[in-house]
Amino acid sequence: MNDRYSLMCKLSELGLSMFDLHLYLNTHPNDMNAITMYNQYKHKYMEVMEEYEREFGPLTAMNGAVGDTWKWIKDPWPWEYDASSEVM
Repeated sequence: MNDRYSLMCKLSELGLSMFDLHLYLNTHPNDMNAITMYNQYKHKYMEVMEEYEREFGPLTAMNGAVGDTWKWIKDPWPWEYDASSEVM
């Protein structure tokens, strides 16, 4: 998986899973299985985010400084893509 659209989809999937578990853990804070799953999704999310940023640049302004260069303003923005060249 190395194309931009696929990586963004994977990040969305992982982020949604983490958010759902976050909400569940708010009411079930001692569920060790849910905590383990959350940490697994978080670890995978970080891996995919690092892969995306290596290939396409920062996903957030927080990661915009790369060395002595401010990469956050480099086009395209993470949420922009050419719909004619991507498969939905």
